[in-house]
Amino acid sequence: MNDLLNRMDPALLIPLMAILMGCLTGMVIGVAKYWSSVRRTEMEAALKQDMLNRGMSAMEIKQVLEASTIKSVLEADPLTPADKVEMRRMELQAYLKKQMLENGMPADQIEKVLKAGV
Repeated sequence: MNDLLNRMDPALLIPLMAILMGCLTGMVIGVAKYWSSVRRTEMEAALKQDMLNRGMSAMEIKQVLEASTIKSVLEADPLTPADKVEMRRMELQAYLKKQMLENGMPADQIEKVLKAGV
């Protein structure tokens, strides 16, 4: 390896490193996006399972899940500052939904709270 670097023209080292760093950055971004989507899917599945375990009907689950959705914001690429604010609001709504479900609040009341705004 040392011989390869010694024989290599030093002027080529900077472009080579730039290309390698660009590839590495692209790979990291790809993995981060994939992990994020997997994590969101896991959280949504866990929420649905929790609602089923609580004995909620399919209609109640649908009401809670449709009260706010994050998919429309996630499909926007690249994210603008307004989209980031909207995502944060939706994350807070998801947390609020979970807390209200854990405290036994009925689906129709949860829907009213979420539609009133967070």
